[in-house]
Amino acid sequence: MTDDPVPPCLLRKRSRLTPDERNEARLWLAARYDNGQTIRDLELRTRRSYNLIRTLLLEAGVELRPARGHRR
Repeated sequence: MTDDPVPPCLLRKRSRLTPDERNEARLWLAARYDNGQTIRDLELRTRRSYNLIRTLLLEAGVELRPARGHRR
């Protein structure tokens, strides 16, 4: 699944997503997150911010996994 293309709307830097693009992004990100990719993986792949990806996943109704690693 890592070879499928990223929607062009997610590759444009510093541009707002239209409602249709936002919906496309939500679906695309949710499918990959549900398939085991992390928010950081998606951030690197799309070059969009962690916060935007997290927000779009929450808007898509995705239940986020707990953060891994130790917190101090």
